[in-house]
Amino acid sequence: MAELCGFDTLDSLIDATVPKSIRLDSMKFSKFDGGLTESQMIEHMKYLASKNKVFKSYIGMGYYDTQVPPVILRNIMENPAWYTQYTRTKLRYLRVDWSLCSITKTMITDLTGLPMSNASLLDEGTAAAEAMTIFLRERKRLLLLLTIATLKLLIFARLELVVSILR
Repeated sequence: MAELCGFDTLDSLIDATVPKSIRLDSMKFSKFDGGLTESQMIEHMKYLASKNKVFKSYIGMGYYDTQVPPVILRNIMENPAWYTQYTRTKLRYLRVDWSLCSITKTMITDLTGLPMSNASLLDEGTAAAEAMTIFLRERKRLLLLLTIATLKLLIFARLELVVSILR
């Protein structure tokens, strides 16, 4: 990246972009660079602990030891849906999302003429909107019909794939 921006090294890029007023000198970052003995560390930790302020704790106030009915315990507190992310149906649907994500990223690179698409564009709607924005900014015009047709294709492709997988 430094070479692409016209700098010889990463350090020269950082020197040109990060103001000196907010930079930390790595050699002066810690007064303990030489290390501490165990007793020195204990003294330092006691010093830091003495700076703490103790406030009244309200943790646990209002808790009453009660019996939870088994039906509520199993269906709410111990319900596997709370800690199991994927079921077979969700996995199949996720595969559809992954394939559509790949298709969408390919579409974005084709629409924008850029060599790659951003990895953060994981959903089709955002990806298509981002592609339109980039295209408008780069080309100064927008092919709205192409974009609408592409969005319709994405929606129909998602519906067809989901229906075929869930059958």
